[in-house]
Amino acid sequence: RAVELVNPNAISDAAVAAELGRAALEGAIENVEINLASIKDQAFVTHTQRALREATEGRAHLADQVRERARARIG
Repeated sequence: RAVELVNPNAISDAAVAAELGRAALEGAIENVEINLASIKDQAFVTHTQRALREATEGRAHLADQVRERARARIG
């Protein structure tokens, strides 16, 4: 929604912010997965993996949506 509201001169900034958000999400997921590999408590690992999936599922595509809307608005 922000792409529709932002000053036309800042549309690319919104797209870049979305990509940075995606990178932050991917980095956080990677860190959690790497750290889970060293934890012996399998119940905790399974619970955390499920929670991670639920929290992040479908989020990475949001950057694509922002970029598409930004390009559509630019023309």
